[in-house]
Amino acid sequence: MARNFEYAYSFAGGNMPPVIRKLPVAATQTIVVGDALIMSSGQLAKGGAAIGEVVGIAAEASASQAAGTLIEVEI
Repeated sequence: MARNFEYAYSFAGGNMPPVIRKLPVAATQTIVVGDALIMSSGQLAKGGAAIGEVVGIAAEASASQAAGTLIEVEI
């Protein structure tokens, strides 16, 4: 799978691989692998210029999916 980023390390220490979870995406989001994601109303949205708290990094692309469609996120 092509990546837009390379996982380096965990803030908890060590070099364990990231945890991957399937989380629901908000409607009409265009997300590519490597995008920073935030949680908005219980669903994932692509982080913009003024990102709040990042939930994770997209491990799966999503283009204009229905709200609630699950995508893989590296946490």
